[in-house]
Amino acid sequence: MLVKDVMTRDVHCALRETPLREVARLMVQADCGEIPVLESSETPTLVGVITDRDIVTRAVAQGVDVGACTAERAMTRNVVCVRADADIEEGARLMSENQIRRVPVVDDAYHVLGILSLADLGRMTDPRMVGQAVHDISMPEAPRGV
Repeated sequence: MLVKDVMTRDVHCALRETPLREVARLMVQADCGEIPVLESSETPTLVGVITDRDIVTRAVAQGVDVGACTAERAMTRNVVCVRADADIEEGARLMSENQIRRVPVVDDAYHVLGILSLADLGRMTDPRMVGQAVHDISMPEAPRGV
């Protein structure tokens, strides 16, 4: 089975300059925890993602004026992505190795085609694969430089 067979296709995206409150509203509207961030409406290339956790740790907890903050200020820049024609095991492996719950699905130009989430895997795949991914994601990170 391929990523494109199980991914969520109707993805809300933000632009770098989208106000953080609008990003949060998009999350509520889409009932999701991650919003891809695009370069611009003219250049819809993926430049980051912003999660509900990013909003809390990079804005709220640091006392940033959320009303004046943009998606770019709080987004994660080095995004792990997967191609639509990749096998779902590849998507699960990327989530496990990077301890993430969602992976943007992109084409060769890094345009967002969808998002692959643990929930998507859970609905459509072998429960053991999802269980292993959840286990790996939940493990504490190994100390760096050891």
